[in-house]
Amino acid sequence: MRTSFTLLHRDGTTSANPPLDDVLRLLGELRDGTGTVAVLHSTGWLLRIHGDGVVEFGNEAREDVAVRHAAGLRPLALAELAEAVAVGSFYETLEHEWQDGPRPGPVRQRA
Repeated sequence: MRTSFTLLHRDGTTSANPPLDDVLRLLGELRDGTGTVAVLHSTGWLLRIHGDGVVEFGNEAREDVAVRHAAGLRPLALAELAEAVAVGSFYETLEHEWQDGPRPGPVRQRA
């Protein structure tokens, strides 16, 4: 049985059960450093990747699972995390070094 996952593109469109290679193309949508894309597994696990390099991981179907985030990941690490969520390899994803809580708000520069 094939794993069910959906890619959420920067322009708001979705791709249900695409080829796994499309995960890498999805990350390419962030090349200019802006926007957000995501990989959503049918079990509710969601990896949201922002163009500024911040990544959020959580489960939309379970309120008891805290959202966590990370920043400054290399492109290879982003690709590995995205593919792990797509195929349902959550132990690998959960073992990543995450910080508690959702993505921090924008940093304001002092005047």
